[in-house]
Amino acid sequence: MITDERRAELRVAALRTWRTMHRDLFDRAASAQEESAHAIIRAEAAIHHALQAMDRRAVLAARRVRPVHVVVAEVRAARRVLLCEALRADGRTEVAAAAVDGPQALGATIVAQPDIAVLDDHLGSLRGRDVAVQLRLYAPQTATIVMVDPRDPLFTARPSAVDAIYPRDGDRRALVDLIARMAA
Repeated sequence: MITDERRAELRVAALRTWRTMHRDLFDRAASAQEESAHAIIRAEAAIHHALQAMDRRAVLAARRVRPVHVVVAEVRAARRVLLCEALRADGRTEVAAAAVDGPQALGATIVAQPDIAVLDDHLGSLRGRDVAVQLRLYAPQTATIVMVDPRDPLFTARPSAVDAIYPRDGDRRALVDLIARMAA
């Protein structure tokens, strides 16, 4: 599990890397009003929102046993809410952030530096498998679980950037147990 001190170091390093690598691209894309500018803007907004949420949690957090920090990125609202509730109810896990598309998932994970990122492969703008690849650079200690349709070739051929593959419509309780086991 990632210690709080290490998580803070990773956040600073990831945010500096993100800003350095994307500032010029952001400026050019924003002026050209390209679709990529919107994805970067959403990622920047997700980073800003996640930083605000982290500040609020830091004020409220008491010293206690640290649960597994998880970012959930699921395009289907009902599945996202149910998974987040299952994680909150479990006690071994804490939802660091929830995202609805690839740029939000990337931004939230960069800021939160969670132990695990659960990524739906059908995320908008940036697929879960592509977010996992980028997280190797921006959140190198975050393990990734990509939820994939069992008929997808990725289901049986896990790329090295992905730590685990899970059936997209699999059992939530089994997924929560997998998350807890992976972080142990």
